[in-house]
Amino acid sequence: MKFVTSRDALLRVLGVAQEVITNKSPVSIMSNVLLQTDKENQKVIVKCTNSTVNAISSFGAEIEEEGETTVFCDKFVSVISSLPMGDVEVVTGENEIVVKPLGKKVKFRIKTLASDKFPVFKGFNSENSIKIAAKDFKNLIKHTSFAVSTDSNRYMMTGCYLTKEDNLLYMVATDGRRMSFCTCADFSPEFTSAIIPVKGLSIIDRICQEEGQIEINTTDKAFFFKGYGYEISSSLIEGQFPKWQKVVPDGLDHTVTISKADLEDAIKRTVIMAAKNGRIQMILDSDKMIISTPENELGSSKEEIEAKYSGEPAEIALNAMYLSDVLKVIDSDDISIDFKFNQENKVSSALIVRLVDKENTPYTHVIMPMSF
Repeated sequence: MKFVTSRDALLRVLGVAQEVITNKSPVSIMSNVLLQTDKENQKVIVKCTNSTVNAISSFGAEIEEEGETTVFCDKFVSVISSLPMGDVEVVTGENEIVVKPLGKKVKFRIKTLASDKFPVFKGFNSENSIKIAAKDFKNLIKHTSFAVSTDSNRYMMTGCYLTKEDNLLYMVATDGRRMSFCTCADFSPEFTSAIIPVKGLSIIDRICQEEGQIEINTTDKAFFFKGYGYEISSSLIEGQFPKWQKVVPDGLDHTVTISKADLEDAIKRTVIMAAKNGRIQMILDSDKMIISTPENELGSSKEEIEAKYSGEPAEIALNAMYLSDVLKVIDSDDISIDFKFNQENKVSSALIVRLVDKENTPYTHVIMPMSF
């Protein structure tokens, strides 16, 4: 195998491969990328896998000799990254590849493993695939992936649930104390619901751009993505996702509207004095919100900010991280928080954080308050 390509084209593809590969042992075939030349189309095909997520991509190259091999991804990336801008020549030898930047007196020799040991996996499954705007799919991931559970005992909650209802595509995530869902338009007649591991979605989020369309598809066993020269497939999380619609509270008869930036900054400051559980308290009164931390062995904190609220005084206790995570992904100057309180004017049931324009918001974030 012998080809010449640009350093940047090679790094672009290897960067994604490096994110896919989780096994970092230099003696394992799972730590390698498979390089296959395609002389007819003047490109090099790159494949990688971590057993759960598989990726296929390619980059343009001048192919002089056909061939294929596998090379330790981390070391290959380090070598290519160290080279100056320009074209790079890659040649296979006996159990090695030789890497040289053209016009420079630099040479690297990297050991390889035989390609016949590399796992075989399928590319994109186009049957019943859906075409959607890449920015819409990025938005689905952005507004849900942070809310998945990291508890292995809640395995079904460690991924995002992708499903279709009516003419809308939904992505949902929950860890049992919070839930986020986001929607986008979809007009496909068929779609198989699936729980997708976050690892695969984070890689797809990295690939997707603001312009262009992508294709996605699910089967009983896998999720498939195609776009921007990449084909990604991911195994699914087996099991029944929680009945998420039942978690969305109704009858929320109080709303506070507040500047996202003011609330975000106030939480950052206030939480400095919070206990390990991250508890903060928010007291709502006429056109103001007071954010504080309970007195603990280190002290306390308190800050008042403006808010649009005209109801009776109310008190909310929350895990600060849950609210901060939501504020990071909302693109708006102002947000609304909908809630209802009990006879003691304390919020004891789930509340909703979303845009002020509730009718046209594509996402909803549900947070369970902490007990008093």
